[in-house]
Amino acid sequence: MITEENLAQQFTLIIEQAHPKAWKLLRHCYVKVLNSKSKEAYIPYAKYIRIYCPDRLIAAVVAEKKLLIEVAEYLG
Repeated sequence: MITEENLAQQFTLIIEQAHPKAWKLLRHCYVKVLNSKSKEAYIPYAKYIRIYCPDRLIAAVVAEKKLLIEVAEYLG
């Protein structure tokens, strides 16, 4: 079974290898995969990637948001 920690490691590994510009930012951040139970959603258990980073990097990480979402969706 793939754990949340394993998914977070896979996410950062893909970013590190395929997107070095984004990796320069993410290496200073903490990436965590969260489970969400939603009774109203079509998917009973959805996974979310949460990125915690220093205040000085937030704007730069948000600028890479589209890329980060694409990688997260690729992981499923």
